[in-house]
Amino acid sequence: VNTLRVTLGSVSGAQSSLTLAGGNLICNDSLSLAQIPATTGSVSMTAGNLFVTNGTTKIADRATATFTQSGGNSAFADLSIGDLGVGTFDLSGGIMTVTPHTTNDLAIVGNQENGDLNQSGGLVVIRNELHVSDFPGVLANVNISGGQFFATNDLVAIGRYGTGTLTVSNSTVVLTNTSIGRHDTSDGTLTIQANGKVFLIADLSIARLTNSTGHAFVNGGLLSVTNDDLWV
Repeated sequence: VNTLRVTLGSVSGAQSSLTLAGGNLICNDSLSLAQIPATTGSVSMTAGNLFVTNGTTKIADRATATFTQSGGNSAFADLSIGDLGVGTFDLSGGIMTVTPHTTNDLAIVGNQENGDLNQSGGLVVIRNELHVSDFPGVLANVNISGGQFFATNDLVAIGRYGTGTLTVSNSTVVLTNTSIGRHDTSDGTLTIQANGKVFLIADLSIARLTNSTGHAFVNGGLLSVTNDDLWV
């Protein structure tokens, strides 16, 4: 299927779902889940390919939405999990990539509403800036309990303006320049648990800018910052 855009939940009261079990779904402009208030939107992906590489993807555009992937390949350019609604992305298998199409494209977990990215398997590659909790008062969590996670091309902010957490266990995570608590009002937490490995190829800042708060807990596993500075 080759289309301009896909919207789930574009009429008030709608409960919309998309199941992708093979083939290719190509959105040349945008993908919106729960596009307006008082709707729900869900995607279940077990195989095949989903491409939204020219425009925006909003998981929970204005209401609650979920994206569940256990296989296949999903590729995005500008991804927001929890835009104006509460959003969840669950990855247990397959590959999820986010590659910017323009300089304004971002990967955001918890934009102006709460969001969660839960990875228990598979592979995540993020080439954009990664923002975890991008707005004051927002709670956003990235929970990685399996698979591999790479965000090595641009800034990673765990708690950019709101409260953001990154928890790693039984998996490998590679990051570039990372802030745990970046701007005023932010509160960021990195927790590494058993068999979790986090490698930094650039610097790590804990409470980066004025009035930010940052916490790093190594309760097992490995935290490696061997190429650049550690700022507390």
